[in-house]
Amino acid sequence: MATVISELYAQLVSNHIISGCYVALIRQDGTECPIGRVAIGSLTVDTTSDTTYHIISNSSEIVFPVAGSDVAPTTNPVSKVALYRSSSGTDKIAETSLSSPKPYLTGDQFRIPIGMLQFKIQKVVE
Repeated sequence: MATVISELYAQLVSNHIISGCYVALIRQDGTECPIGRVAIGSLTVDTTSDTTYHIISNSSEIVFPVAGSDVAPTTNPVSKVALYRSSSGTDKIAETSLSSPKPYLTGDQFRIPIGMLQFKIQKVVE
């Protein structure tokens, strides 16, 4: 799993809890799913249980709306989840890849269970 971070993300991680953020689903072609960004309660930052990584994970279930149409068809499924500072704009903090791409079809509801959205950031050893 590859995680890409921004300077803003690094600043947020230093507080050990990330809140007031939104997640979006990104399709294989790199475009955001037209379903909207979902507010998250908070992400927990674990800096001690893994000697190689800081592990950031969701502390509540993340639930996207029921799709009224195919927002990520089988030909262009969801492949990444991105973390944003606001509900709109280009203020991406980080993104992470799904282990396998998933379609998001009419009538589907995309859910991310507690602890399943993880951003693993390698610790720097000096």
